[in-house]
Amino acid sequence: MFDVSYKLDQIQYANDLANRGQFRIFVAQKEPRITFAYASKEADEADSRLRALEHQEIRKVETEDDKNRRKEIEQSLLKELEPLIKAKIREDCTYEPGDRLIEIMRQHGRDKLERTNRLELPQDFRINKITVHDLRMFWAALMAISEVHTTAHLIGANWALDSLPINTLVLRKRTDEFVELIALVAELENGPVAQILGWYTYDYRVAGEIPILQPFLPLEGNHLCLPSSFVNGNRFERNFVKLLNRHPDLLPIAGSLAMVLEPIALDSLSQLFPVPRYVVRRQVDIPSVTDADLLLFDSQTNFVLVLQHKWIIAPDTVNESAANDEKLADGVNQATSSRDYLRVIYRFLRLALGLAIDQEIAGVEAAVVLPRIGRNRVPWYRHRRTDTK
Repeated sequence: MFDVSYKLDQIQYANDLANRGQFRIFVAQKEPRITFAYASKEADEADSRLRALEHQEIRKVETEDDKNRRKEIEQSLLKELEPLIKAKIREDCTYEPGDRLIEIMRQHGRDKLERTNRLELPQDFRINKITVHDLRMFWAALMAISEVHTTAHLIGANWALDSLPINTLVLRKRTDEFVELIALVAELENGPVAQILGWYTYDYRVAGEIPILQPFLPLEGNHLCLPSSFVNGNRFERNFVKLLNRHPDLLPIAGSLAMVLEPIALDSLSQLFPVPRYVVRRQVDIPSVTDADLLLFDSQTNFVLVLQHKWIIAPDTVNESAANDEKLADGVNQATSSRDYLRVIYRFLRLALGLAIDQEIAGVEAAVVLPRIGRNRVPWYRHRRTDTK
C-alpha cells in the first residue's frame, strides 16, 4: 500500500502538470502503460538528458577495491545473520543482533550512504546540538536496519521471493526499541536519536502531500513502521532540506543553512569564470535596487554579466513547482533591475569591478541560476533569459 501510494502521488503530480499544459499524456493501446512527456519536444528531450545524467551521477563511481569491499561486507552480513534466525516460518523470523552483526550493519549502512548520497551539506552544520553528520549517521543506520530486516525475512522464506510474508515484511517496532537500535548502529546517544526520530515521524501537517518526506509511519500502541522503499529509494539530503523548510521545530534554522550554503554556491559559480580573463565580484550592493550575487566582466569582449542566485528544491508537488517558479520570477526581476541600472550608471559599474575609469563596456546582460538542493554533486539549473527575444 505504501509503494502504491507513493507511485500514485508521482502520477498525480505529472497529471496536475498536464492540466497546466506542461505535460502531454500518452496511453499505450496494447500495453498497460501511461507516458507523460513535455508538451514541447525540445523540452522533453532536454529534460530526458538531464534525468539520465542525474541517474548516472547519483552513485559514486566504484573501483574494483570498492566493489570487493562491498561484496565482503555483504557476505559477512549473511554469514552473521543466517544462524540468528530462530524461527524459519512465514510470519516470524526473530533475531537478536550481536556486537559483530551491529558492526557489520554500521559498515554496510555507511558504505551504502556514501555510494548513493553525495555530500552537499556541511557536516558540521548544527540544528541545536545535532549536526548534519549525526543526521547522516542516523540515515545510514536506517538503511542498514531496513535491509537487514528484509534479508532476515528472505532467509526465513528460504530465499523464495514469492513466499515473502505480508504481515511482517515492513519493519515494525515500538518507538523506544527503534531509538535504542538506531542509536547502537549509528553510534549516537539516545536523546539526539529520539529527537531526530520525532522529526522523521509522519505528520500530515508537516509532510502534506509528500508521504515519503517522513519515513516513520505511526501505528497504534506507540509503534512505528519503516517501509524499506521509503529509506533506500530516497535521497537523505534532499529529504532533509525539504523537512527543514516545513517542520516547525526546524524552520528557524532554514535561513541559517541558506546563509552557509550561499558562499559555497557563489564560489562554485565563480570557478566557471577564471582569472585573468574574467573579473569577478560577489554580492555587489546596487544602491536602491538590490545586490548582485555575482558581477562578471569578460576582458576579451568587454562584456558584463549580472548573475542572481536562488535556491530551489526538487519538487514533488505542483505547489512546490509553483513555488520554484516564484523564486525564478523574483530572481528575474532582481536581475533585470540590476542590469537596467548598470546600463545607465557605467561609472558605478567600473568602480564596483575595479576597472579603469575609461574602460570600454560593450554590453550588460543578466541571468538567473537556480541550483536544486538535494539532487547530486553537479547542480541542475533552471534558466530563463532576461531579455525579451
